[in-house]
Amino acid sequence: MTVEEEILALEERLRLGDASSEPDTSAIFDELLADEVLFVQENGNSVGKAGVLRGHRPPRKRSFTKVVNSEVAVRDLGSVVAVSCRTDYSLEDRTFAFRALRLWAKVGAEWRVAVVALITIPKSGG
Repeated sequence: MTVEEEILALEERLRLGDASSEPDTSAIFDELLADEVLFVQENGNSVGKAGVLRGHRPPRKRSFTKVVNSEVAVRDLGSVVAVSCRTDYSLEDRTFAFRALRLWAKVGAEWRVAVVALITIPKSGG
C-alpha cells in the first residue's frame, strides 16, 4: 500500500467518525489524532485533542444525515503528508461545508493527524 492509499484510508475513517449515527465516536478520533494535535476551527478558535474528543461525545456529537468528502488532494512531503479536502455536511434542517487542511505525521509507526485547519465554504447563490 502506498503512503497516499494509507492516508486516504485513514481519511475515510475520520469521515466515518463524523458520519456515524453512533452517539459517541470519540474513540476513532482518539486513535487517529496525535496527542498534541492543533485543531484550528472555522471560527478561528483552536482546540487540542480533548476539545475534539468532547465534540464527538454526547451531548455535543451531531447526528449528520450525510457527510461527503470531495476535491481531495494528498501531498506526500516526506516526514508529513498534507491533505486538503472539501467536506459537505447535512443535518435534518440544514447543510454546510468546510475546506479542511490536515497534516498527518508519523508517531512511532502510525500516521496521526498533527494539524487541522478548517475554513467555512460560503453557500453559493445567496
